[in-house]
Amino acid sequence: MELLVIAVAAVVAIVVVNALARRTGVAAPLLLVALGVTVAAGTLLVQGGTLPWLVRRLSLGDAPSSTATDVPALRRTGQEAARAMLDDAALARPDGGGYDPEVLARVRADVVRDDTTQDLDALATARRIRQYRELRLRVIERQRSALLTARATGRYDSRVLEKVLDTLDAEQLMVELRTASAVDDG
Repeated sequence: MELLVIAVAAVVAIVVVNALARRTGVAAPLLLVALGVTVAAGTLLVQGGTLPWLVRRLSLGDAPSSTATDVPALRRTGQEAARAMLDDAALARPDGGGYDPEVLARVRADVVRDDTTQDLDALATARRIRQYRELRLRVIERQRSALLTARATGRYDSRVLEKVLDTLDAEQLMVELRTASAVDDG
């Protein structure tokens, strides 16, 4: 792509320099053409090589994509905020009334379910946690293999596949982080 841009810039430089040479009557248009092509190519190469760096340095581009290591931390942050809100005695509906206890319990179960799972894991034996980790990681690896096979068929959009693979990576990381102490202890 860069070569195409350089080629187009060179052609434009040649046309502009030839037009100027004919109008002004310059005797050595080849020198002007060479100079114009050199300036155009040099400018594109310098700017093309430094622009991505400059955009990153000035934080002008899109926000960096989240990494798999960010997902557990962000989930924990969200879980803590949800727990704090749901445990707040002053929690009220916009009209000032209270929430039905069953609704509150349901939202708590839906939103803070990871904490419940972590509590159950803490009560389980280290052996069971190691087995859970082993089996869950094998299942994730089988899922990843199936997705990579699907990628090879060319049937699915690569961006969508990357998102699904990123989610699978995050799941794997969550399993590894949540079960690390049992594996280290055993």
